[in-house]
Amino acid sequence: MRIRSLTFEDGLYLFIFGLALALRLFSLGAAPLTDAEASWALQALDLARGEQPQIGAQAAYVLLTSLSFAMFNASNFFARLLPALAGGLLALLPALLRPLLGSSSRLRWIGLVLALGLAVDPGLVSLSRTAGSLMPALAFSTLALALFARREMVWAGITAGLALLAGP
Repeated sequence: MRIRSLTFEDGLYLFIFGLALALRLFSLGAAPLTDAEASWALQALDLARGEQPQIGAQAAYVLLTSLSFAMFNASNFFARLLPALAGGLLALLPALLRPLLGSSSRLRWIGLVLALGLAVDPGLVSLSRTAGSLMPALAFSTLALALFARREMVWAGITAGLALLAGP
């Protein structure tokens, strides 16, 4: 297996991904949870404590957040961590579609601009910073479609399953 070296374009995608994560994770646990966020977080907390709560439509959020509550401390930060990480992954979507763009430098720059737009879009950032939001469903659905277009069926199936578990 041959490992290729990082190019300038790869470095720009990594920088944009880091920017997306920084925007979503900065002061993530500072604000108190709203009522809707608290209901999802309480389901995860009950599951982390060993109780058997009624799990709603977002099973992936409740299960993964309860895992983080059990491993670490139950806090506002960890209640909002999964949507923030999923929103950060959304910025990597144009990087996945790079092989489909061909060798056109104009299309590659458009992909970088799209990645930057997905990273700093205020609507996506605010949705990513909300516990129990549908950001994981959106991110995993689009990543599943991109992986399907690249003919990586195993990863497309994994992300499609996560999208189905993430919400309606």
